[in-house]
Parts: sequence; C-alpha cells; structure tokens
Amino acid sequence: MNNEIIQLAGIVLIALCVLVQTILMLAIFIGLGKGLRALKEQVDDMKTSVMPTVEKTQALLEKTSRFVDDSNGFVERMGPKVEAAAADVAAFVSGVRKQAADVEVALGEILLKVEKQSSRIDNMFSGTLDAVDKASLFVTQTVGKPVRQLSGLLAGFKAAVESFRINDHPIREREVRDERDGNDMFV
Repeated sequence: MNNEIIQLAGIVLIALCVLVQTILMLAIFIGLGKGLRALKEQVDDMKTSVMPTVEKTQALLEKTSRFVDDSNGFVERMGPKVEAAAADVAAFVSGVRKQAADVEVALGEILLKVEKQSSRIDNMFSGTLDAVDKASLFVTQTVGKPVRQLSGLLAGFKAAVESFRINDHPIREREVRDERDGNDMFV
C-alpha cells in the first residue's frame, strides 16, 4: 500500500507539471494573439489615415485637370505650378506606395515569425507530452513489475505458512472439515 501511495503521488506530480505547462503554453498563445490583433489594428489605422489623403490628392488632380481644360489662358499661367504640384503629388503617392509595400513586407515577416513560433510551441508541447508519456510508461514498468513480483512472493509465502499451520494442527483441520461436512448435511 505504501508503494501505491508513492506511485499515486508521482502520477499526481507529473499531472500537475503537465497542467502548469499547458497553462503557460496557453498564456503564450493568447499573448501572441493579442499582439497580432493590436498590430492589425495599427495597420488598419494607418491605412485609414493615408487613404483619405490619397483620395483627396486624386480629387485635386481631377479638379485641376478640369480647370485646365476650361481655360487655356489660365493653363498657360498656371501650367508650371500645376506641373510642379502634380510632380509633388506623384512623389507623395509614390512614397505612400513604397511605405505601404514596406509595411506589407514587415507584416509578412511578422506573420512568418509568428508561424515559426507557433510551430515551435506545438513541437515543444508535443515533445513534452511524449516525454510525459514515456515517463509514465517507465514509472509503470519500474514500479509495477517489482510490485507484481513482491505480490507473488507474498502469496507464495502466505500459502506456505497456511500449509505449515494446517499440518501443525491436524486436530484443528479435522474440526474444520467436520464443521464443513456438518453444515452441508443440514436439511
């Protein structure tokens, strides 16, 4: 019975360790999810702040082109200024596109890193479960086999003691047999 308590305590300890590790892995996973959501919100905020500027720039270009079509004289006067403004706007849009591409590349790298880390966590978790499984199998084999052997030895010892005890008291054996025989004959 003492070995059973030790074995039970070992199994409970292993189960607690697995539970704590599972909780830690879950906390890491939740933290990564929150970080990704926050990053996505920041990218969305950046998109919402940049896109109105691009749309306003396009509207400005459309208004400027209509205005140029309406008045040739005005175009001759304003032509160089409009061209400079259009070049500035084109440079601005080009810069915005480049920044958007940089953000997309950075997000791609972050997603790759998150995927690698989640794969790594999955491998660690699988390895831990495999190790716990091997440890429990080892404990079962190392504790169970000697316990079965000891149980067999004790059963043999008990049988030998009973045999000696019955042989030492032949009168007692007859009394037990007579009692059994008498009980069977009662009607």
